[in-house]
Amino acid sequence: MHQGQSTLHPSLSRGLFNEFASLAKVKRNQKSSLSPRELDMIRLIASGATNKEIAAQLFLSETTVKRGVSGIFNKMRAKDRAEAVAESYKRGLL
Repeated sequence: MHQGQSTLHPSLSRGLFNEFASLAKVKRNQKSSLSPRELDMIRLIASGATNKEIAAQLFLSETTVKRGVSGIFNKMRAKDRAEAVAESYKRGLL
């Protein structure tokens, strides 16, 4: 019987705790990895807006929007708009 004590060595327990804390920090950082402008774009993408419509609403050029959408795809590790929107929902951004 362990008399209410942990069955793990204290240094191992500390290591596991630190690892979980680190993973939680990464998850929080992932959630906020989009810039405010990218958040505006992903919201418009989720509403079905085209690049041209996004450009008009945000007073940007279509080229700037294309670059922004590409950046969102990279940050979200998404291949297309649907995946980016799905990932945004998973991260609680939408």
